[in-house]
Amino acid sequence: MAEAKNTTVEQQVTETKKVPGITLTLTVQEAEVLAAVGQYIGGDMYDSPREHYRSISKALRVAGIRTYGERSSHPSNLVTAGSSVYFKNYPKKSLEF
Repeated sequence: MAEAKNTTVEQQVTETKKVPGITLTLTVQEAEVLAAVGQYIGGDMYDSPREHYRSISKALRVAGIRTYGERSSHPSNLVTAGSSVYFKNYPKKSLEF
């Protein structure tokens, strides 16, 4: 069963600082579903919310979770063709004078 709790994580931007974070505890099956869903996220890799899935995907790979499976019941084999989520770019910041 999935479990979530609020935590603080370190994130390097131009300096290391503490930022609010979430720690998820997932079963392997739940993590496989998250990885499978993530394959269908579209949008600019650097200028849309999609940029955040890159770090999620990396963490899942490091943990040994694959985005595909040889068994027919792997979540990536059960996604309906043509399914996707596409993020628009972040709004451009207007210059104020």
